[in-house]
Amino acid sequence: MNYLSFIKYLFVDQFTLYCFGGGGGGGDGGAAARKAAEEARVAAASKKINNIFNAAGRDVLYSKIRDDANKKALIDLNKERDITQRSIGFDIARHGLSGGSQDIDANRQLTDTYQQGVLKAANMASSMSNNARTADDNTKNNLINSIRAGLDQGNAISQAYTGMANNANKATANAQALSLSGFFDRLNQANQQRLYNSGLIAGQQQVVPGTIAAGTTSATPSQGSGLKY
Repeated sequence: MNYLSFIKYLFVDQFTLYCFGGGGGGGDGGAAARKAAEEARVAAASKKINNIFNAAGRDVLYSKIRDDANKKALIDLNKERDITQRSIGFDIARHGLSGGSQDIDANRQLTDTYQQGVLKAANMASSMSNNARTADDNTKNNLINSIRAGLDQGNAISQAYTGMANNANKATANAQALSLSGFFDRLNQANQQRLYNSGLIAGQQQVVPGTIAAGTTSATPSQGSGLKY
């Protein structure tokens, strides 16, 4: 090594190595490269998770959850309506009110209540579908956060499929359990109260032969009273 080469080695090459890390690694000891590699890993794993959820046909599942829940609720609603209709019809006929204003009003209320039930069933079914979608979104977002925290792609994929299966099973079970049983209870109670009140009024207006009408004071006929038996 000649004198000039030695000077270059001593003052230039060694200075560069000391200040900038030498070997093209940068002055951060490779931190930038490691950061870039980690960002690439997170991006690749996150993209894989998103693709799994996007390709799983979940929109079909969400629609099925909504339809199944609505169907289940309407089964209960129709059953309750039929029972209530028979009960109200029997009570009205027993009180001699068939075809009258109370009969018409009772049937109107029955129809109104049923329409409210149909609307409620649809809203509840849509809510269950939205809940299933939200559960999938939460599962996906939690996995991506876990990837950023260090979860490897293989485990993330496995957990994605497990999470989707659990979400689907739970949503399906909830849809099958949806019930509108008892939806007509308030209408039944109102009808019973109305018929009870009507019965009291009718009872005061009708006097059974051989008895005393309500509000009178005479307990037995007196001679010359004009009552005939």
